[in-house]
Amino acid sequence: MLVLGAVAAGGIYLATRTPSVPATEAQADQCIDSPSNEKPVVVDCDSEDAVYRVVANLWSEGMTDCVDAPGTEAVFEKLCLIPKDNDPEQALSTVEEGGCLTIDDIEADSPDATKSDCVPGAYPVQAVLHHIDQFSLATAGITTEHPCAEAGVESGSSFAWSFNHYTMFGISQTDYDFVFCLGEPQD
Repeated sequence: MLVLGAVAAGGIYLATRTPSVPATEAQADQCIDSPSNEKPVVVDCDSEDAVYRVVANLWSEGMTDCVDAPGTEAVFEKLCLIPKDNDPEQALSTVEEGGCLTIDDIEADSPDATKSDCVPGAYPVQAVLHHIDQFSLATAGITTEHPCAEAGVESGSSFAWSFNHYTMFGISQTDYDFVFCLGEPQD
C-alpha cells in the first residue's frame, strides 16, 4: 500500500511539474539561471537560482547587437543580460558621449570604472566606440592607429570594456564591446 501511494504521488508530481524553458527563449524582464550551466533555463526572478535578468532577446526584438540594449552587462547567445540585482541605469552600457566615468586607477592593468556624474575627478567621455579589436587597442601605444584617433577624437586616454560573454560553444571574445575615449579628469 505504501509503495502504491508513493507511485501515485510521483505521478501527480510529474503531471503538475512545469517543463523547463530553455534560457534562449527568455524574454525581456524574465530571469535565467547561470549561463555557464550545461543547459541554462528560465527561472522565477525571486528564486535563488536566478542569476541574470534579460534586458533584451535579440531574436524576438529585431535587434542585432547587445550594444544597442542599454543596461546590458552580459551576453548569452542572443540574450542581453544584467545580473538580476543590478540597476540597468548604472550599467556602463548606458554611458554616452558627454557622460562621465569614475575610474579607480587608470594606470592599473585592470582598472574598474563606474558610470558617474561629471564631478571633479571624473573622466568626460568624448566618444563611445563599439567592437574594437583587442589587439589593435593593445598595440595602440606602438602604432598611430589608436581607435579614438581613427574616429577623429583627440583623446588623452581610453577605457575598454566588454560584456561577460557566455556561449554554448565556448567561442572567445576577440574585441571590446565598448571603448570610451576620455578627456582629462574634471577639475
